[in-house]
Amino acid sequence: MVLRRGGLTFIAGNTQYILVNGTRAMSGDLDMGTNDVTNVGLVDGVDVSSHASRHVPGAVDAIATGVPVTLGAVLAEGTAATLARADHVHTHGSAGGGTQHTVATTLSAGFMSATDKSKLDAIAGTAGSVTFYNAGGTNVTEDNANLFYDDTNNRLGVGTNTGLTGKVDVKEATLGNQLVNLHTTSGGAFGDVDYKVTQHRVTTTNNTDTTLATIATTTDTIYLVEARVVCARTAGTDAAGSSGCYIRTARATNIGGTLVIANLQTTFTGDDVGLDATIDASGTDIRVRVNGNATTTYEWHGTVILQKITYV
Repeated sequence: MVLRRGGLTFIAGNTQYILVNGTRAMSGDLDMGTNDVTNVGLVDGVDVSSHASRHVPGAVDAIATGVPVTLGAVLAEGTAATLARADHVHTHGSAGGGTQHTVATTLSAGFMSATDKSKLDAIAGTAGSVTFYNAGGTNVTEDNANLFYDDTNNRLGVGTNTGLTGKVDVKEATLGNQLVNLHTTSGGAFGDVDYKVTQHRVTTTNNTDTTLATIATTTDTIYLVEARVVCARTAGTDAAGSSGCYIRTARATNIGGTLVIANLQTTFTGDDVGLDATIDASGTDIRVRVNGNATTTYEWHGTVILQKITYV
């Protein structure tokens, strides 16, 4: 049967037409020719315009989730069919060498090495610490008993951290060790300009010459020696408060291994009871010698200043 309506011809039973009442099922795909499908209700029971909520965890059409993997050392796309939630947490894991990143350098960021962590931890010190690298160069350390800075009074202590009164206080624990050793590069024929200071102490109980200081010499070297000596009675027959003060200077020459003391000068002498201090030679050693009184104990303190030039 053929029907005509509005200029269109409809052939009864022809399945090439879509019935508006929806009673004819499709037998194949529907090609919309790039045209839109609008004003749609549900599609297979789904509201397309708000379907996203169906895929969240716990909804009717949820996307499967899984536990995130441990951090790795190599990039990988992955093969799992599950997704991780936005607030997921990775365990850190361990890559080759025990770290996930390379160690930081001065040129690139990275993880801190165990060695550098030890150095960082060692920086924390006490007030007044002057920090430095240890003998192995592996850690920052401190030695307040021997190197200390008084920040309140701006004073540096070397060999001491108490009783600082000068801008630099130097304390040597061993008598006779060099307290000050100054060098200036001269660029001359005979090497650096050299200046040394040592300090000494001795006790006498009689009037026998006693060595207060001994300074070894070098062959073919000329020395200017200055000895500053003070003493005071500690016990005995001399009057309480007996004392002496002396400044002695000399030129000492070691020529070919023979030491001679020349031009001994008595710059200053001040004493109560005829005590004495002098400079002499013993072999190739320069000596500062002191002489007390019988049956009396004296304590002697000496500071020796030495300047030299080796001419060969």
